[in-house]
Amino acid sequence: MLIDIHSHHLSREDHLQFIVGVHSLGVHPWQLQSDMTKSEFDKLKKLFSPKILAIGECGLDRRRQGIIDILLQEKVLKWQMDWAQEVKRPLIIHCVHAHSDLLKVLKERSYRGKILLHDFSGNSELLKSYAHYDAYYSFGANWLKLTPNKKNIIKQVETSRLFLETDDQLKISIKELYQETAFVLGLELKRLEEMILQNLGNFFSDLDNVSTSDIINNLRVSFIS
Repeated sequence: MLIDIHSHHLSREDHLQFIVGVHSLGVHPWQLQSDMTKSEFDKLKKLFSPKILAIGECGLDRRRQGIIDILLQEKVLKWQMDWAQEVKRPLIIHCVHAHSDLLKVLKERSYRGKILLHDFSGNSELLKSYAHYDAYYSFGANWLKLTPNKKNIIKQVETSRLFLETDDQLKISIKELYQETAFVLGLELKRLEEMILQNLGNFFSDLDNVSTSDIINNLRVSFIS
């Protein structure tokens, strides 16, 4: 069973898909407006339902041209952190050229909830820093483009914290990502599938009265035969 933990496109392939904006709810830093208020954010919170599995995609971005000031990004991220703790949901994190900022916010909040660093592209030092938190890591098409040496960062991630994703691109399938990851890690494909399935249950383990089979059924809803 293949699991795509972060996708923006509905696939016709027979695998589990976490669709951002369908299985999650949140404010992406690219969507932020300079006049966003707490009351507007509270309106978003009213859209929450038990079928929402995570809060996000949210986070920080210092690279995108024309993006809102990092201080406002941090403020809205803190709102979403508090919300995630309130509803016992993990956070799906977008972080681009802003890991020091994200680590600062996590420390200020003494954050103890689960987070998924999607499209992770950090180094071993960042892995050590995030080890203080309940962090999971997802790798996708951008990871495939790295040199063999840089690609080996995935070997430093605990396999119990690993996910794979297609994100917003359509050229590389989740199957290709599984195959390459199994090759780099020296694992049989079936073993990798079993490990990531177990990670799925662990990542969503804070949800009240929700089993791994419940999560699987939720993620299967989006499959088109």
